[in-house]
Amino acid sequence: MIDMKEYFKRQIILNDFGLQSQEKLLASKVVVVGAGGLGHPALVALGLAGVGHLTIIDHDRVEVSNLHRQFLFTPADCGKFKADIAKTRLEAMAPFLTLESIPAMLGAENIISLVKDADLVLDCTDNFKAKFLIHDACLHLRKKLVQASIYQYEGQILYFDSQKGSPCLRCLYPEKLTDGCVGNCAEVGVLGATAMAFGSLQGLVAVDALLGRSSLKPGEILTFDLKSLETLKHSFHQKETCPYCSGKKSWNEILLEYDSPSEIDLEHALMRKEQFVWIDIRSQVEINSSDYSFLKDTPAVPLYKTPGLCDSLERQKKYLFFCARGIRSQRLVTELQRRGADNVYSLKGGLPSC
Repeated sequence: MIDMKEYFKRQIILNDFGLQSQEKLLASKVVVVGAGGLGHPALVALGLAGVGHLTIIDHDRVEVSNLHRQFLFTPADCGKFKADIAKTRLEAMAPFLTLESIPAMLGAENIISLVKDADLVLDCTDNFKAKFLIHDACLHLRKKLVQASIYQYEGQILYFDSQKGSPCLRCLYPEKLTDGCVGNCAEVGVLGATAMAFGSLQGLVAVDALLGRSSLKPGEILTFDLKSLETLKHSFHQKETCPYCSGKKSWNEILLEYDSPSEIDLEHALMRKEQFVWIDIRSQVEINSSDYSFLKDTPAVPLYKTPGLCDSLERQKKYLFFCARGIRSQRLVTELQRRGADNVYSLKGGLPSC
């Protein structure tokens, strides 16, 4: 049997830490959304620091392209749920940790139930829709939130604590950012060390927030360029006119912003398979590394050939576009709808390759 005090001895003896801080962490509950490049180092930082209860939420499965930066996975894990594998690996590393894995897609219909019991939430996702949804739910529930984003060699970390009347993400971005205005890791690339650095920093900020310390204050943004090793910390302020942190906008009104009737999940799509013309917009590399028997004879249209697609769609048919994760297909469907197509849909979550 491992002795708890001996296990955490090196951090307990820190001048500003002590046994009281350790016991506070052991009693804490944290939800981590995303078990990818950011989630890996953040989960390890929290688990080995002694956060008592961690919930891991991620619907993705392990892919070969994850392995260079997501160090809890091995090639043998390809095709398995990230959340489940991360839970198994952390259980072996952190004996004082209670872990829960939820391999489900986060959405407006389940976000409240998934984060309501947390003392703090870590947003380790890589798309704006998820980031705004997680933020809005934490704001509604008055939960602490640590959010990180990376782009190639740089990134940023934000900390929100609505209980202290701090500014919210909507004060910084009154209009929601949309996926596609900035490329994600799958599209523009990322160095593994970048994800590890920011995930570790995110874990550090979370530990400090749980202990009531302030390495990063609410309303501050820490940006770090790993190429130049330049850091910048700057502040943004609460807007009196913000309808979100002022409480003027109800949760039901906020939910309407996430209503996406043009997205269809895989289960329902397969039930109605014959009703759609399925169109694959994945790259040839993604197609070659996947094996879905129901996709036999499915037409493939590379994304670069889709701009003129609207004119060739037949009005009496319904078209279901899909990519590896659902982001590119949803972006394409949004653009086709903007051009007048009302018979186009995106496969929610996409079809991951391995």
